[in-house]
Amino acid sequence: MLLRDAIENYLLWKGTETRTAAKVYRPFLEHFYSFVGNKDTLEIKLEEISAFRASLKLKYNDGNISNHNNVIKNFYKWLEANRITTVHPFLIRNPRFQQPERPVATPEEVAKMCATLNPNSYSDLMRLVAIKLMWESMIRVSELIDLNVSDILSQNTYTEIIGKKNYKKRWIMWSPETHQLLLQYIAKRKMLFEHEALFAHESAGVSQRMATRSVERWMKIAREKAKLTQDISCHALRHGGAHELVKKGASLKFLGLILGHSDTNPRAGMQYLRFSKEESLDVVERFVGLRFSRNVSEPLGIAFNAYNMV
Repeated sequence: MLLRDAIENYLLWKGTETRTAAKVYRPFLEHFYSFVGNKDTLEIKLEEISAFRASLKLKYNDGNISNHNNVIKNFYKWLEANRITTVHPFLIRNPRFQQPERPVATPEEVAKMCATLNPNSYSDLMRLVAIKLMWESMIRVSELIDLNVSDILSQNTYTEIIGKKNYKKRWIMWSPETHQLLLQYIAKRKMLFEHEALFAHESAGVSQRMATRSVERWMKIAREKAKLTQDISCHALRHGGAHELVKKGASLKFLGLILGHSDTNPRAGMQYLRFSKEESLDVVERFVGLRFSRNVSEPLGIAFNAYNMV
């Protein structure tokens, strides 16, 4: 099968699995197609795949190269399953590199961002509700924009959603304070226009569901108004909320339930146990004190306790 046909068939199949994967994967596969050309997939050698990955170093950072590699590897799993390649996906190895430390939102930073928003303004109220929901429920931004008005009941500070990654049902909760803002926002929204989506807008007289990039833009505006130095994104809210739970003793099983991780990957929450610089120094200092009989009156740091509970 020619590479062009293989890519289109693969993306068509991928689209039946998840709604967004085909759109996300296409640019990476197009880059591969531009490098290799429209060859028969049986003729493409491992050396050409390695050369393609090496060529990416001229334009992309390590993280982007790793993303390219993961997509190509998944594509080759499909090719191998259909017996239309001579390259086994096991041989396509991911490059090793130091993952950059992701920003983790703190309660203080979230409070500063929320303080820049005026709940008496409709647009600010919408953004305030979105930020608070992401922080308190640790919902993904893609799951946030999938919420409908019908998902919110006046008497409940919780609702059931379907996870964006694994389509697993889970419950999310938020505070009574946020619930009041949420009901206030819904009432104002209904006076302006009707749409099933909780977060929607009108464009050229047509109401439509809000896009994830719009919510990310809200975060950027609030972050800049709050004069925060850290690049707080929507994911940083989810990451920060989970980090706060770990500090309070949450186990990985508990995190998996709250965050909607797959049951087949119970240790996915390990990424939320990565220590900050201050937490790392705290653990090291206390271990040194224990090992060399230094007087350490207080118990081990919170981060160490969290590891004990895994």
